[in-house]
Amino acid sequence: MIRFLFLFLVMSVGQVHAQNLWERNEKLQCVQTDTTVDQVKENLTKKYGKDCDYLRDSTRIVIGNIFRCPGDKIHSYFRTKEACEMFFKEGKKELVKFAPPGNKNPKKWVEIFGNCMEKASPSQVNTMGLKTLNVFCYCVAGKTTEKITTHIVQECSKTL
Repeated sequence: MIRFLFLFLVMSVGQVHAQNLWERNEKLQCVQTDTTVDQVKENLTKKYGKDCDYLRDSTRIVIGNIFRCPGDKIHSYFRTKEACEMFFKEGKKELVKFAPPGNKNPKKWVEIFGNCMEKASPSQVNTMGLKTLNVFCYCVAGKTTEKITTHIVQECSKTL
């Protein structure tokens, strides 16, 4: 079912809204970047001379966009300033706290968003781009109450 939904999405992808990310700077402050996740990946590839791995496992992706580059260098980018600050605070990281504010069921959002991002095949990621995949999965997770339906996929595809 998920593969069908992604195939449908790939065929209906259009322009995506800008989604600039947040990162921690040298002064240990979370600041907004002027780039999207696709541009970050491109910039890291130029910096290291080879692709960095985009870590899409369901736990890490809920927290933010994390890349593992040559030499095991980790680069982390977040959807919001609050998520960036929360990630670098001391203490246990509770995934439900990384769900969007005001979400009716944060536990379900975390589960659906993580699974959506993790289950996309490499060819789907390459076709859609990381930003489009993030926007789509964010929408699907926000609209899903019980299970992902074709109606939800169609509705979220319109936002792209």
